[in-house]
Amino acid sequence: MTSMPMLPPLDLYMDEVIQGKWYHYVLQFVLEILCLIPGFSGFMMSRMYGGNAFTRKHGVEIQRNPHIQPRTKMIPVEFTKVETSSLLKMCKEHNATVQGAVQTAAGVAMVTMLEADEFEVESTVTVNIRPFLKSKVPDHYAGAYFSLLQCKNLIVSSPGANKFWNMARQASSDLHARLSKNEHFRLWTKMKAILLMMTRMTNGAPKVDRSGGRNEQLLVFSNLGYANYLDGSPDDEVILRAVFGCSAVHQRGSVFNHNIGTFNGKLFWTVVYYSNVVSDATAQTYANLVKGTILKAIEEFKD
Repeated sequence: MTSMPMLPPLDLYMDEVIQGKWYHYVLQFVLEILCLIPGFSGFMMSRMYGGNAFTRKHGVEIQRNPHIQPRTKMIPVEFTKVETSSLLKMCKEHNATVQGAVQTAAGVAMVTMLEADEFEVESTVTVNIRPFLKSKVPDHYAGAYFSLLQCKNLIVSSPGANKFWNMARQASSDLHARLSKNEHFRLWTKMKAILLMMTRMTNGAPKVDRSGGRNEQLLVFSNLGYANYLDGSPDDEVILRAVFGCSAVHQRGSVFNHNIGTFNGKLFWTVVYYSNVVSDATAQTYANLVKGTILKAIEEFKD
């Protein structure tokens, strides 16, 4: 048995595309000094993880039940082949991506739960940066070669089919525009500057957690696209029927995370939530709203 070799750090590839500004290094130095001051990290934690529109309206479960054990949970959502095919067809007809439709449906569900007529939903999208790098990352490098992209979408509640697909097209267009400007790389350079402070801030939980460790981002999306490497053959000993997954973010993060992937002609969608933030019943209501919104937009447009 031999140990695996260390993989090249993400910075090695990122620096070929975008360089940090001089003030990023100054900021990093200043924050390292400030983190030595007692109470500074706690103050910044309260500012960065002070909650969002959802927690301000509904509160968090850990406040209603202080003895609750924070856990990351997931609700598997599965689309049939017919539903998946209809979704892809609608996206193509309206110049939208599946990601744009997903963001819009999740946004509508969130706005519905906020009981607002319209709301600018802030979310984060996980981006596979390999296609954006100058040097090719070898396929056998299993490192976390990804970055984050922050988005804001103006969403209305209870949209008709035309309005839904207009919002989905706009979300798709905005996402592509941000990617073309390398905004996901720019966010990485900023995150590097505050990495030490973030590490100190996220060690341990605050004594009084009124926000459940939530930041301003209401939603997070990770989309594998069409995962053809999961497709099996009839000769395989094990054939995958479904794929669901999640990452543990119950200490710090958003309200809901979404992991999406398509294989074997079917869309599989994991709605991830956190026991210290929302109850099982609330999470299930949200998941039903998300799927129902997409299916309604498809059916109404057909009619």
